[in-house]
Amino acid sequence: MNELIQHCENVMKLLDTDYPQQRHYAGIVKDLYALMRDIAEHARRHEIYASRINFSSIARQLADDSFTQHNSPIFDDLYNIEKLLQNLSF
Repeated sequence: MNELIQHCENVMKLLDTDYPQQRHYAGIVKDLYALMRDIAEHARRHEIYASRINFSSIARQLADDSFTQHNSPIFDDLYNIEKLLQNLSF
């Protein structure tokens, strides 16, 4: 669970650094920040985040709406979070 928490915190830090104002307004940045916070909170309680998440859609929307480059470390962390959640579900 610690690895999952770390990846979620990385995404939140990158969003804070790259999009400090967008986090406060409706949109993918705010939604992604809230999702990472929720997943990390579940992991801290040793609970599995049960909601289905379409990480491909989130990544596509983030790239389209915020002009995030596809080589951004955010995408690496999202991929790792997706894999860790998949492994925990089984």
